[in-house]
Amino acid sequence: MSATEHTPGPWRAWQYSAANVFWYVDELDNEDGFGNLAVCYQGNQEANAARIVECVNACEGLNPTAIKDVVAALRRAEKVLIDIANNAYLEGLEGTSQWDRIAGRADLFGARDEARAALSALRTDTDATTPGEPL
Repeated sequence: MSATEHTPGPWRAWQYSAANVFWYVDELDNEDGFGNLAVCYQGNQEANAARIVECVNACEGLNPTAIKDVVAALRRAEKVLIDIANNAYLEGLEGTSQWDRIAGRADLFGARDEARAALSALRTDTDATTPGEPL
């Protein structure tokens, strides 16, 4: 999908009035309220509209078809960093000068923790803790 195939962001969610049950999604600079991109009218309208807007705005400037590959690569990197950190710990190397020589002073433990935190933030199911599980 090229960048010109969809309406560019940022988008917004808004409600015409408190009496109106519909939530609208459109461009942020669409001041007249016409040309809505989506109308949420069933279930959790406000939450659904907010979710659409969050997803579109978060992906602005990104290739959305590559996101699954990026997540898969981050999961793989997390696993490798966990394995390296665990092996260093089991060998008693963590924090030693030998570890510094092997790791080239790279902060692999910090990178491991950042990968874990990033993946945790992406997961909407708090029980999904195993790499490879769906987000």
